[in-house]
Amino acid sequence: MALTIINLILPIAIVLALGIAARRRGWISGSGVDALKNIVGKITLPVILFNAMFTATYSASAIVTIVAVFLGFALSLGAGVLLSKAFPQYGKYLPFLITTCESGMLGYPLIALIFGAAGQQAFAMADLPHTVFFFSVAATGLRLADGQKTDVGSVVKGIFSAAPFDGMLLGMALGLAGVDELLGSTAAWSTYTTAVEFITAPTTVLVLLFLGYSLSFRKETMKPVIVTALLRLFVMCAVGALVSFIVFRFVPFDRVQLFAILLVFLLPPSFSIPVFSKLEGSEEYVSTTISFSTIVTLLVFVVMAAVALA
Repeated sequence: MALTIINLILPIAIVLALGIAARRRGWISGSGVDALKNIVGKITLPVILFNAMFTATYSASAIVTIVAVFLGFALSLGAGVLLSKAFPQYGKYLPFLITTCESGMLGYPLIALIFGAAGQQAFAMADLPHTVFFFSVAATGLRLADGQKTDVGSVVKGIFSAAPFDGMLLGMALGLAGVDELLGSTAAWSTYTTAVEFITAPTTVLVLLFLGYSLSFRKETMKPVIVTALLRLFVMCAVGALVSFIVFRFVPFDRVQLFAILLVFLLPPSFSIPVFSKLEGSEEYVSTTISFSTIVTLLVFVVMAAVALA
């Protein structure tokens, strides 16, 4: 098992190191990193989400998972609001650093390292409610925190203008219509799966590369960053455990689904927070918290992987 864990960790560490080196040596510019993010966010990730939802099995257990996870994120946002009152010095963005997660860029590549496509399908059922939660509740909250006006129309537009969500929605619609079963009985299925694998293969490397590029810590900002990351870890561990307990009270236990539910709550804050907010003087605090929480997630993931592969 030790060799299996090493084989899992070493490639992650190497690509992160290459990302750090790329920034320090100027191999990739900031605009180059933005281009990499666009490739993932607008091409490979939507295909991953489409395929996960297209090939997923829809059942009563999936509905229970979707509802429970959505309520879990709502609960974590409430905890974040309470914590922001206890730590007012950390500013108005603390609740969103507590409750959102980077499921798209990080969740799917990580779970695929252990469970492959089956893991991504299970993760999709945990990611769908978070995606809806982020683009509706969290994105609206960020705009309100900045003093921006928002309405139902802008919320709906924000949800449906996101390529990952569109890919997820299209995959779900075709999956529910049974198109995957029809395609699966033809020779075209192997062509489809080969194309999906070919398009999505670079995702993990690209994500880890720009994560390494973005890692930057200044001593002056580390105290609030570490406290925020630890508060997040405590809240999300508790909520993830509660959601898992509720889900498996109603549906048969599934090891891969349990891992998917726990992982979605243990991921770092969403990388899209700066996209939906002006951050008003909190840019360094927010970005460093996201970076530090990413390291925490990778460390926790190693422990989870060891347990899953035991």
